[in-house]
Amino acid sequence: MCSLTGLKFNITHDGEVKYRTLVWDQTLLESMNLQAGGPLFIIESPQGSVNQLQLPHCQPEPRIEEQERQQSFFSAQNLREIRPKFIENVSDPTLKKLLLKLRQCEVITSNEEEKVRAPELKSERARILFDTVKNKGEKASSILMKSLQEEDEFCFDNLMLGIDQ
Repeated sequence: MCSLTGLKFNITHDGEVKYRTLVWDQTLLESMNLQAGGPLFIIESPQGSVNQLQLPHCQPEPRIEEQERQQSFFSAQNLREIRPKFIENVSDPTLKKLLLKLRQCEVITSNEEEKVRAPELKSERARILFDTVKNKGEKASSILMKSLQEEDEFCFDNLMLGIDQ
């Protein structure tokens, strides 16, 4: 996330992202009876590493009831549905951040962290992390999902698609 603009990018692989703001053409806006709703951005990703963008002024804050409902529905059935999507979609940088957070929250031990970091394949690391946390119960799974939501909202939202909330 950019600390200046609040833009969040869903990055699929290493690459560069360049962006800048432009000034809206007021004459054009007025001729169409429109108003600028926020800054105008030019965003370039030559390597094609950005597949989604979140504009902070367009994202409503979740209501408290929704947050509570999200945190309480990580049943065994829902986790079984989420698991393959988590393994496939979580990025390597997000996985590393999740490991740090879960270690700091004492959800996983240092030995478990080492086991997750050991495999070369990202999908294997994601599988080990997910299964380790899932086996610790609903509270640990809820912490994992909350951390994922904080670190990679796009991935979290994609996991939640189709889950009965």
